Amino acid sequence: MFSDGRIQQAATPSELYENAANAFVANFVGENNGLTGRVVASSDTWATLMLADGTTIRGRCGTGVGPGEEAMLALRPERAHIASATDVPTDADANTVTGVVRELVYCGDHHRVHLMLGHGEGVIVKVPNTQRHDLPALGQPTTVTWRHDDCKILAMAASRGAVMSSSAAVVSASPSNSPLIAGVN
Repeated sequence: MFSDGRIQQAATPSELYENAANAFVANFVGENNGLTGRVVASSDTWATLMLADGTTIRGRCGTGVGPGEEAMLALRPERAHIASATDVPTDADANTVTGVVRELVYCGDHHRVHLMLGHGEGVIVKVPNTQRHDLPALGQPTTVTWRHDDCKILAMAASRGAVMSSSAAVVSASPSNSPLIAGVN
């Protein structure tokens, strides 16, 4: 993968998707929840990212990530889960954030749930379309959870002039009148 004439990562498609080297690659290959923050702790294996609202997220540590640096959390929408009111994880291996449901999109085999976190960044969760999953209501505060090893804390793109996609981080109300999309105006 190239950006601005520089190699960002040389890998198989599955490696690019599952183990991006930096924020540019994570945003370029597939859909990504790119939450940003400051690294408060890191080791060779794990890093902890503090979001703007003070929430800390633990994930796999990418190359070049160190305490005090700005970084991005790479979390694929299919790795996140909506927690039910009685099923909020207390597992030490789980991350949680709470947001307000702003949009529900029916996609056949799954629903896309768009949430806005308290500090203004958005999260998208893909919920399988099965009878076992109840969807939250529009406007409802909802907890999202995922395992530490399902996300990665990444250095911002190394390439000068690389443009970061912010589409995963910005969720806006849906102006659509489609019965497949429900949005909060």
